[in-house]
Amino acid sequence: MQEFPAIEFRDGVSGRRAALREGPDVWEVAMVARDYRGDVGRLETHFGSHVSRAALTQALAYAARFPEEIDQWIT
Repeated sequence: MQEFPAIEFRDGVSGRRAALREGPDVWEVAMVARDYRGDVGRLETHFGSHVSRAALTQALAYAARFPEEIDQWIT
C-alpha cells in the first residue's frame, strides 16, 4: 500500500482485483495503455479529469510489477 497509495483492492464476483481509488481497475488502465503504446498523455485524455496522472502512473507501475495478474484480468 505504501508503494501504490492510489491503489485499493476490490472484491467482486470474479475475485479480488487491484483498482484505482479514484477510478477504474488497474487492468483497464493497462489495457488502454497497451492500445496507446504507453503514452501517458493519451491515457490522461482517455480517462479525462476523472483520474489523475499520478494515479495512472501508479497503475502502470503496478501492472509492470505484477504482469501475470494484470494479463489474467485482461484475457
